[in-house]
Amino acid sequence: MGGPSALLAKDQWHQPAGASALQRSLDWHRDPARLHHVAAFADLNVLAFALVAAQGANEANDVFATLRGVVTPWPWNALGDPLMAYERATRRAPR
Repeated sequence: MGGPSALLAKDQWHQPAGASALQRSLDWHRDPARLHHVAAFADLNVLAFALVAAQGANEANDVFATLRGVVTPWPWNALGDPLMAYERATRRAPR
């Protein structure tokens, strides 16, 4: 299993390897010096998507704040219209 299907497998994020990967990604996101590469918004969209799939709404809210509404088609298009899927996810995240 790969691509968006793998990201949607929310149970994987509760396993030690998945939880560790999410934590490393969150740590990366919190270091502003690392967000200057050309694919930063794409990476952050994948991180937000994975956090939503893992039911990590509190952590996802931090990533959504960093994104400031910048939506990439992938991986949100796994849930239909990317913009609508992103907006649904942001509404579920606590503020």
